[in-house]
Amino acid sequence: MITPREELRTVLSELDMLTRGTIEPAKQPRINYLLAKSSALKEEIKAQPQRRSAFAERHDLTPQQEEEYRALQEYVLGGRIAPEFRRITSERDEVEQWRGPAPDAGDYRDAGPSAGGAPIASTLIGNLGAFVPNDIFSLFLVKSLRMWDPLFDEDKVTFLKTEKGNPLLVPVVGGVGLNSFQSPVLEGGASQYQGPDTATQFVVRGFTYRSPLFHFSREAFEDMDGVFSVTEIFKQTMVQRLALGAGRDLMIGSGGVNGIKGLITIVKGLTLGLGTTAVGSSGDTGGTETGRTTVGTKDLAALFASVDRAYRMSPKCAWMMNDTTAQYIRALRSSSAGLMFPDFDAAGMRNTDDGGQGSTGVPMLYGKPVYVSPSMDDMATGRFPIAFGDMSYWLTRCTPTGIQRFMEIPNTVEKGAIGMRAYARFDGTLMYSDAGGNPPPIRLLQNA
Repeated sequence: MITPREELRTVLSELDMLTRGTIEPAKQPRINYLLAKSSALKEEIKAQPQRRSAFAERHDLTPQQEEEYRALQEYVLGGRIAPEFRRITSERDEVEQWRGPAPDAGDYRDAGPSAGGAPIASTLIGNLGAFVPNDIFSLFLVKSLRMWDPLFDEDKVTFLKTEKGNPLLVPVVGGVGLNSFQSPVLEGGASQYQGPDTATQFVVRGFTYRSPLFHFSREAFEDMDGVFSVTEIFKQTMVQRLALGAGRDLMIGSGGVNGIKGLITIVKGLTLGLGTTAVGSSGDTGGTETGRTTVGTKDLAALFASVDRAYRMSPKCAWMMNDTTAQYIRALRSSSAGLMFPDFDAAGMRNTDDGGQGSTGVPMLYGKPVYVSPSMDDMATGRFPIAFGDMSYWLTRCTPTGIQRFMEIPNTVEKGAIGMRAYARFDGTLMYSDAGGNPPPIRLLQNA
């Protein structure tokens, strides 16, 4: 017996085919009938009690999550996406563009080496294969990226997710240090405010990144448990590779026509981007360490003080370094008084729902959170291992593109295997111009 939900999928599938391209007058009566029937079926489904399948019960999935896995299963095995998960109208144009001839290869960068050589997509679905629409892909990409690098976390930087990858104009301003404010004029005219000296716009683009090719057998998708297992592994692999590849460019990318200009690259190019040059930890330990490969309390205090206190008041003011540098600071010892920062791991506190306080789980240094990024430099001569300042001035843009399915991969299709690869676009910029003469919101520590 066909259920209302299955019948609705059939109706929507036919409706989707009839409404593609120019609608012929002869098709209009059928379209009107299908629209009315789909509305009636949706109302019937809403009136039915929600029943969870044994699969959903076993994996504790919501009805929406179960539908997403079923849609992905249908896509992989049959090359179809249930119409309720398809992008429509203007968004369909972008899908059709991706299905056309391959773009210039120079626009792509791997987040890691791909195995199996260059894939050959089935001619039945175009030169580039078919893509899972953003409706499914975006659900887990954006919320998972933040686990790998703070530059993808909307709570730590300014994070912008867009549906399209077209260039955007971002307004930026000069410095807003406390010294650039004037007192209101209460007599002889209206109140006056001297704000930033300069306002301009930067272009934020969308550079395409792809994950390595992920191979799996068709049999893995024959049942819902297989869909769940393979999808979870693919999600972890895909997000990790995209985050580490794009995250490194967002941090230290050199820029140019075909690449992201990273945070460190931009700040060190500013007139006042350098906050301090390290003298090393010998003053703390009594040893022979130098500023070429270490940092000490004097260096950290100097970098902290180099950032205007107006920026230090921001809720997104923070330190950024890799875990090796963080571990060095955590273990830094005085020659006589023990750890220099005994409270480093006494993580910041936050108010809880019950009125008490709980740990944020983030280390603190001079009262500001320490965010660990795998893309930051190690401590070494001439490197920039630590950044400090108001991270809200950094904008990360993310445009999820989709998941591509490859059906005819050489030396793989003969074994009944399928390939999948994820694509997304990224770019970033510092929303600040140094033309006004004030120190930037983020400054760097450089090893001597």
